[in-house]
Amino acid sequence: MKRFWKAVLWLAVLLNASSALAQIQINSARWQALNGRAGCDAVRDVADACNGRNYCQIGVDARNLCGSDPAPGRLKSLNIGYSCYGQPAPTLAFTDGSQAVLRCEPRSGGDNTRDHGRDHGRDHGRDHG
Repeated sequence: MKRFWKAVLWLAVLLNASSALAQIQINSARWQALNGRAGCDAVRDVADACNGRNYCQIGVDARNLCGSDPAPGRLKSLNIGYSCYGQPAPTLAFTDGSQAVLRCEPRSGGDNTRDHGRDHGRDHGRDHG
């Protein structure tokens, strides 16, 4: 019986590890004024919307980030650093009022090293990668 539970435990570890590699993992997220002075850490908000998913979208505004506007009346940018399939993706920047969109998809043929953020960085924000 002990062998059975040991096998179950190993299987759970392997399944958890393989599923984590196939999902978005937020490493950093900062919503700040373009002058860089006023801002807030938005990791928790972005991670809640994105971690463990292959696709996520979050509005870049005070309703979704930080609970309040860190720089009222100023143009701000949400800068997101994340990993996809366990590999770092380019850091992306999204302006106020836009939708931050992240995708984590394999290339056909099982190649999981796709450049995950550049397409969306150009469509929805600036690419810093």
